[in-house]
Amino acid sequence: MNIFITLILFNLLYCKVQAILVSNFSIEREKRGILQQNVNIWKSFPINFEMRGDVYKHYGEILMAMKEIERYTCITFKLVYGLEGEGLLFRKSKSGFSYTDLKKTSDDKPHSIYLASDSLRSMGRNYFRLIFRSLGIDYEFNRDDRDSFIKINKNNLYYRNLDVEKKSLLKYNTTFDYGSIMQFTNKEVSKNSKSKVFRATDSLFQRTIENVFLPTFNNYKLLNLYHCNSRCQNRLEKPCQNSGYQDYDNCGGCKCPLFYAGQFCEETYLHKKHGCGKGIYKAKSSYQTITINKNFLCFIQINSKKGTKIKIKISSGVIGKSRYCYRNNLQIFYQKDKSVTGATFCGHVKCATIKSKDNIVFMKWVDSKRKNSFKIKYKYIEN
Repeated sequence: MNIFITLILFNLLYCKVQAILVSNFSIEREKRGILQQNVNIWKSFPINFEMRGDVYKHYGEILMAMKEIERYTCITFKLVYGLEGEGLLFRKSKSGFSYTDLKKTSDDKPHSIYLASDSLRSMGRNYFRLIFRSLGIDYEFNRDDRDSFIKINKNNLYYRNLDVEKKSLLKYNTTFDYGSIMQFTNKEVSKNSKSKVFRATDSLFQRTIENVFLPTFNNYKLLNLYHCNSRCQNRLEKPCQNSGYQDYDNCGGCKCPLFYAGQFCEETYLHKKHGCGKGIYKAKSSYQTITINKNFLCFIQINSKKGTKIKIKISSGVIGKSRYCYRNNLQIFYQKDKSVTGATFCGHVKCATIKSKDNIVFMKWVDSKRKNSFKIKYKYIEN
């Protein structure tokens, strides 16, 4: 089965569970990367698109990426022939690399997206990136606050068309996300596989960078805030919490990230049927152990008393194969903003110690063959 299709199927299954875990939906603007100044707005939907020349071999992947975007946003697309005015024009790249300009380049001419064989090798990632970029979303590593999260070795950059310059004109609405679809993996862009182009300042997130596959909650949040926000004429009685945002289909509430629910995303929520073991755990002053044993998909919530943090010990072990991290992995959400992708552990896992940023930690476990077992120790610590 095509790996891109497999990833989409995994995502569909995951989202069915997420729909159970999360209920309602706000607008609380924080920090993140969509071009807000001097940008040409797409006037209406659907956005017309056409493929010309030797790009029809990309048709299935393009269509699948568009269907996913349509599923999570108000944006729609329509295939046309003889595109002349506003729209997306997919063309063959002469440089050997896929690329497109950031934002729509004209109100009365097609916006060109250039495709090469690197997109076919990208497991579907490039198609999302190119479309997102044409809709005004820049690469994650171009944020003006990137130096706090990532180091870039430009000397090892193989991808000639890749823009890696910080842009202070960007306005942000979410936290830096190592798992953003707009973050390239090192395998995609490095000349020398032994030297990384992108290195996470927090080493626990290096594996997250290497396993970017599909758009995240915050990727779709950006598109919705920018392109769909005008659908809601009302202001919410109070702002969305926990990085939620106003739901353009239900303007009276908020769209919530995984692990949160309620009209304004004010509640933590973990469905009992999908908990690892008992699902919700209370940290004490001495270590306790959670054993995850041959679960396909399950979630963990660890709480501690207010004013404390949670210390987690990860033992060495194996969680599937590192080549197939999307099939077998453990994600730990220990930052304050739980809407961003967690630290990812898969393949041969080394011992690690994690200190949470607040008094709550979430975890997500995926084991496609239900073969893996893993133990995690945790306790609370004083600040």
